[in-house]
Amino acid sequence: MEIDKEDVFQAIVLMDTFNNNFTPISNYKPMAFLSVAGVPLIEYALQSLAVGGITETILFCCQDTPMIKDYVKENKGLWKCTMDVQVKSSDTCQSIGDVMREIDAASLVKGDFILLGINTITNIDFASLLEQHKQTVKKDKGAAMTLVYKEVSQEHALIKSDKSVFLAADGKTNKVLVHQKFKPKSNENTIALPTSGAYKEFVYSGKHIYRNKTATLNRSCTLLEDVLIGGDSFLGDNTVVSKSFIGNNVIIGNNVTIEKSFIMDKAVIKDNVKITNSFIDEECFIKEDCTIEGGTIIAQKLKLKPSNSESGTEWENESAGSGEDEFIGFDKTWSDSESCYSSDCSEDSSIDGSPIPDDTNMIDSLARGFEDKLKCDYLILEINSSRYAYNIQLHEVNFFVVRALLSLPHLSQANNFLVTLRDVIKFFRPIFANYIKSKSSIMDCLRAVEETCIQCEWLKGNSGHVLHMLYDTEVIDEDSLLEFHEDLKENNSRLLQYNSVAKFFEWLQEADEESDESD
Repeated sequence: MEIDKEDVFQAIVLMDTFNNNFTPISNYKPMAFLSVAGVPLIEYALQSLAVGGITETILFCCQDTPMIKDYVKENKGLWKCTMDVQVKSSDTCQSIGDVMREIDAASLVKGDFILLGINTITNIDFASLLEQHKQTVKKDKGAAMTLVYKEVSQEHALIKSDKSVFLAADGKTNKVLVHQKFKPKSNENTIALPTSGAYKEFVYSGKHIYRNKTATLNRSCTLLEDVLIGGDSFLGDNTVVSKSFIGNNVIIGNNVTIEKSFIMDKAVIKDNVKITNSFIDEECFIKEDCTIEGGTIIAQKLKLKPSNSESGTEWENESAGSGEDEFIGFDKTWSDSESCYSSDCSEDSSIDGSPIPDDTNMIDSLARGFEDKLKCDYLILEINSSRYAYNIQLHEVNFFVVRALLSLPHLSQANNFLVTLRDVIKFFRPIFANYIKSKSSIMDCLRAVEETCIQCEWLKGNSGHVLHMLYDTEVIDEDSLLEFHEDLKENNSRLLQYNSVAKFFEWLQEADEESDESD
């Protein structure tokens, strides 16, 4: 049975607010998953639309599309019974105007529709509102849209914000005559001072230190300045906190130092931990003797323990335009001269002892990033978080990343392998640049190429092309390739049995000889 277009009530929900009001949380958690009273915003929006009579809803995303798709697919809310929900995306939109042009170009709407942001919570009857709009359009052919406002008290928080709107309408027809952003100006200069009634649930201790009345602090605990501690949190002996936020139900052990950091709800931090300039998300577990510093973000529910052999992760933010590396996490104490491989490796060499059973999670993450064109900075953060969670060595990360990139389903299923390989290497160039930069890391990369090309059927005939393309894109250099070739010959590697590999090294040696002659 076909549904008449007149019976379809359509809505579009903008999943992005195009502001930074909730950073840094919104940098890795979609706005839709921020919760109000324990319920994510996306659930409020979908339930409101379903109850309001909407039969078809489009969630339009500019980022984090896979997470939204997974939520819609796995959710068993009542709205699924009466409403069809689709997820559309575009990573080029930078404003609401861009989104509306994208929607129009894609012909996503079939007529009149409801448009609302993901941060909308309402119980309005949307179906009757659409009918009312249709009647307005019949009477006035020049009507473009129907705006919906709610009367609120003059004491409402939004009234006093800098995002107020000056609105003037015809009293008889409700036609909008003036609509512009308005920021009230005042000639009165005041000083904002804390008052006893401002924070009823908090105890003010001077120096901008606020703690919830239900928080427990041992006597030897020290709060220096600019500290806010949430309810039911516990701080142990000799713990020092400065310029930091501590959420609710946080447990902090003894001899802990926290400075310029955010510790979110239900996090557990054990004894002798030092946290500086970092963000610890909800329900994270930081074990004894960890040091976290330099802008580290520890994702939700991760467990972190100290490493004996190395205590840092390397982060290169190319978008910042800086040529220097920024280290985040622990101490900068690994050596570029060390590699997990030696010249006597066998042809079946691989990394043993890693706590990760396979590369499935990393492959899935990278495949999702390539498909949805996510920023490589986000993928690097995800890789680094996994490294901390599983206590993986740096040279192991180099190996696993390259092996995962060459194992992407986009390559195994490609109709034109070389074109797809070129696109993959070009897209993930920032990841290669972040992890493959020293001589030892280049050798890690080459060993990963060797193992993956031997194990994967779709790579065997293209192994030489893989090496050539990595060389052309300057991921690996000529000297490392020649050294790698000698290792392959010494170990009788099966990789040399492939014609494309033999031809590549033959070409490389000839080019090297010609270069020497010209010199």
